Amino acid sequence: MADLTVLARENPWWADTRALDRDPQIRAVDTAPFAWRPPFPFTSDPPAVYTLRGPRQVGKTTLLKLLIRDLIAVRQRSPRSLLYLDCERVGLTGPIELAEALRVYLDWVQGLELVHICLDEVTRVRDWGSGIRGLADSGALQSAVVIATGSHALDIKRGGERMPGRRGRAEHLDYLLMPLSFRDYVGLRSPDIAAHLPALGSLEPTLDLLPLAQEAALHGVNLAADFHRYLATGGFLAAVAREAQEGRIGPDLFMQYRDAVVGEVIRTGHRESYFRELVRWLCPRLGREFSWRDVAGETEIGTHVTARHYLEDMEELYVWHIFQRVKHPDRPSPAFKSPKKLYPADPFTFHALYSWGRGAADPWQTVGESLSQPTAASRIVESIVANHLRRAYGGNCFYYRSPGGQEVDFVAFGEHRRRTATVEVKWRDRIERRDWGTLAERGGGLLLTRSGLGQLAAEPPTVAVPVHLFAAIFAGAQTLIPVRYTD
Repeated sequence: MADLTVLARENPWWADTRALDRDPQIRAVDTAPFAWRPPFPFTSDPPAVYTLRGPRQVGKTTLLKLLIRDLIAVRQRSPRSLLYLDCERVGLTGPIELAEALRVYLDWVQGLELVHICLDEVTRVRDWGSGIRGLADSGALQSAVVIATGSHALDIKRGGERMPGRRGRAEHLDYLLMPLSFRDYVGLRSPDIAAHLPALGSLEPTLDLLPLAQEAALHGVNLAADFHRYLATGGFLAAVAREAQEGRIGPDLFMQYRDAVVGEVIRTGHRESYFRELVRWLCPRLGREFSWRDVAGETEIGTHVTARHYLEDMEELYVWHIFQRVKHPDRPSPAFKSPKKLYPADPFTFHALYSWGRGAADPWQTVGESLSQPTAASRIVESIVANHLRRAYGGNCFYYRSPGGQEVDFVAFGEHRRRTATVEVKWRDRIERRDWGTLAERGGGLLLTRSGLGQLAAEPPTVAVPVHLFAAIFAGAQTLIPVRYTD
């Protein structure tokens, strides 16, 4: 049982607020070559229960610690009104243990008008939602704002679903923290440029994108350089900071991320050896169609059912995205029995897993080799586009292949199930009619290139925009994303 002594050890700022400045996560932010200040969307209007999900190592713990420091330093909150609890480190395993630990704290601070309870990696607690629900039903959380984080989409979702009507009235109660989008990466690395970039919220209508891209092109050289770095580091803050400080990323950081992912693989009941073989099989096939049976038949995993479990579980852990083929380009109906495509959730995810699968002694060297190969680099670029579209449109983003074999990389649907974007990626300098002909045949769309910028056709509306300009202005792809569990 977590008594007050254990809780005090987790919250040294109760005794000395200067302890926050010595906290490892906060020190990493304060000593970084850039200033990362995440938004804090959690209101101080109790009672409320928020969830914050996202991949391991993405910065959820850091966000909570920065929130606590902000509440103390800026909003002049009592340090004792702020509880941080690493559920994994403290060893809480069930809802009763969780509820008892929180009762110890709530009894101690009884009388305070408002408390914030930050539950880090709460998905390590079995049926954690039941523990919070019991406290809410007893009235113990009337003065509390609870923020629960986790690295597994299903675990955090199930916990939230077990508290209907008890979570508060805020417009958004569930958030997803992902590695930095490219737009946010530019804001971090090149804030002077980011301040002058226009913002594109939607890809419809297509022709409206062109003048915004032309405005961003005034900073094209610098944005292209940032994009090249983003291809190597992705948006994980530790990787971005290390490359900015040292010009490379050491093997220790790749290993740290890999171990975090493998730990989750084992926790879900899968084998590390099978997962590594799966990584070796998948990495050269980014953006290429495959079926569950392909995976089973060409690896030692066994059955297509097992292969599906591995792939879908890793998607729930934010390791990669699985894109379904859509049955018709104008209707968001996935063809679940058709082949799928897979893209990593971030370039650093790909590099870390690819180098591990190959057994590379120096992963940073492997990164350089991958980006120097046109085919491999184009797949990583396509993955960035896939990830940004998935952030903006959630599960309403697919790819399309016609009965005649014509393919469109991405088809996204917005409100009222209406097609909002048709996107093709061609990572090359020279663009020909055949590169965008399928877009024109399907009603127009966006051709993302390496360097071409301009209007290809007015009717149907079709434009070409360099990927780095598109990603720099696409504000629809956020880093901290309000979500619905149906997304």
